Amino acid sequence: MGGGTTKVGDPSFRADERPLLTTDQISANIDGMGKVFARYLSYGEGKTDAVMLNNAEWLDNLNYLDSCAISGGISRSTGCCHSRV
Repeated sequence: MGGGTTKVGDPSFRADERPLLTTDQISANIDGMGKVFARYLSYGEGKTDAVMLNNAEWLDNLNYLDSCAISGGISRSTGCCHSRV
């Protein structure tokens, strides 16, 4: 799951920027996606069981996301990330 990268914003080059979500909103979205995937996957510790990882578990500790969010916000506000289409 992209719990870490979601904190940066939307790099899809759309004209409108996706609003940044709170940690609670991100957690709720991840929980919801996990429930959907659980219909098709078997999560667990077994050899063939699925594992759902959240990239926030390692990205949050790097403090990299804060600088990306700040610089991304600056780039978006100054028009540096307009659609390339």
